[in-house]
Amino acid sequence: MTTNPPILPNSALVVPIAVALGFLWGPDTAATALLSSIVSLSNLWVLSILGPRLVSAIAREEQGIAALCAVAIAGKFLLVAAIYAWMAQHLPPYGIALGFLPMLGGTLITALVIARADAQTTWGA
Repeated sequence: MTTNPPILPNSALVVPIAVALGFLWGPDTAATALLSSIVSLSNLWVLSILGPRLVSAIAREEQGIAALCAVAIAGKFLLVAAIYAWMAQHLPPYGIALGFLPMLGGTLITALVIARADAQTTWGA
């Protein structure tokens, strides 16, 4: 079993930055950045739960669980797509875009932490 990198907690740390940047365009954009961040990170959280279960069920040849996880992931995708479609019609576009910043920033932070840890074990620094 592998240990999952802490992308989700690191991403949550970047949410205040996205909201603060949203205030450059006004409070509506900041609120939209917060909402978009919540949707984005909720999507990542659900995938972090269902993804490994789907892979595990496929590896153990448990068709029922695999099908259930696959349907849940597809349903989640449709729900998130519908939420973002609604947001695109009713909310400020810069706020929606800023909502993706935590996921990107969290992934970058995680990659840098892992690379640093790898360099320390490889080079003994």
